[in-house]
Amino acid sequence: MFWRNGRRALAAVPIITLLGAPTAAVAGEPLGPPGSRIGTSNYGVDVFHGPVLAGSRVTALSGAYTAIGGGADGLAFNAASPAVRLPYSSTTNDWDLAVGVTFPSTLRNTDFDNNGSRGFRYNNFIFGTIGALFQHGRFGIGATVNLYQYDIGSPGGADGVGNVTLRLAESRLLASYSFLDDQLYLGGGLRGVALGLQGGGGQTTPSVATTTGEVTAAASLASGSGLFSMLGVGGEMGALYAPTALPFRLGLTLRSAVAGKANASSKISADANGNYVLGSTVYLPDRIVLPWEIDTGVAFQVGPRPMNLRWMNTDTLTAAEIAREERGPTEPRQAVKKRIAKQRFDSYPRKRLLVSFGFRVSGPVGDAVGFESFLSQQVERSGRRVSVTPRVGVEGEPWSGRLVLRAGSYLEPSRFDDGSARVHGTGGFDVRTFSWDVFGLLDEGSSFRVGAAGDGARDYFGWSLTAGLWH
Repeated sequence: MFWRNGRRALAAVPIITLLGAPTAAVAGEPLGPPGSRIGTSNYGVDVFHGPVLAGSRVTALSGAYTAIGGGADGLAFNAASPAVRLPYSSTTNDWDLAVGVTFPSTLRNTDFDNNGSRGFRYNNFIFGTIGALFQHGRFGIGATVNLYQYDIGSPGGADGVGNVTLRLAESRLLASYSFLDDQLYLGGGLRGVALGLQGGGGQTTPSVATTTGEVTAAASLASGSGLFSMLGVGGEMGALYAPTALPFRLGLTLRSAVAGKANASSKISADANGNYVLGSTVYLPDRIVLPWEIDTGVAFQVGPRPMNLRWMNTDTLTAAEIAREERGPTEPRQAVKKRIAKQRFDSYPRKRLLVSFGFRVSGPVGDAVGFESFLSQQVERSGRRVSVTPRVGVEGEPWSGRLVLRAGSYLEPSRFDDGSARVHGTGGFDVRTFSWDVFGLLDEGSSFRVGAAGDGARDYFGWSLTAGLWH
């Protein structure tokens, strides 16, 4: 594990290193030995997250969602997901929204990035995710944003800056279309990564020896707001095949690497040696990198329920079909359409067993460290080899119309030289609670559900709660 080797490395460096001075890089490498102080900006940050951070269903299925697609949760796993209709979708225009928040108390005592060390260096952090999609006919468009925020305090030598907040955002904007009577979905779009440092501001009192240029730079930093930013954009494309007559699906997504570079308008600019330094102690990276990825998956379903249901667009119902279901001449047509769609959906058997496999390959990143390594300013190389993440998830409904159970497992690789892979076990459930149309705001016969999901591994445990409509 890293902490064992790191202890030996620290014992070998000069005492001045232990007091906070940077260690010179070894020949041929910009960074020093493992455990040494970062003393250059000639490095990248490997943005790789091993644990599944998604909605309860996806988490319980261990992220084996590339071949399932559908819903806002699917955007992070298959670029073709925006156009994939959920089984109960029945109108020309439809939408979906997914929101999640991870609080510090759930991760503080865990080894989140699987580097062999428990806990975060900074206690004040929060992870959040939001995804949304809109569908019109066979076309869909969706977007996701994952935000990671850390309060890293006041770095030494950065007078007047105050407390500094670091924000990392991963985002994607995707569009897709369905072909072959909703059996083939093709899509693509952009994904990006952004890093920003925000200062709290304050007053700067320069010493007599301070030069005019230093006064100007200090005053600029003391004004707060944006101190440093990086932005990079890449592309991705995906496909999902869901043959109506067969009980399986195939999924594939390809993502290019993304390297975010420093913004020229940042208040912290490169010095004569090309280094971006916050205060006198924090060496910022010159790039932040999302590795290239290949996501593949296959899912199949057994039982009486069809897996790939044809999309029923109630906006195409004929007047005769609507008239047969009207309860009276004054009943709104939209209410009749919704009732027809619900009857069609309810007519399908509930019993099924869904098994889904996923396989993600993540590319290497040269001269990079992990995110926690960047925050602690100690060298811990990350992403020097290709990583493989196999996944499997199972979903069934043992109590028809009342209870859905899910379970899964995935092997999380370590991106660190001295790290080791760990096996995750996941599980979750949804249970139907009560029916209520909320004073007519919801469709007749609408039911609610509550659920939960958990993800456990060596030195890691995450959990989530969920509530919503039962379908």
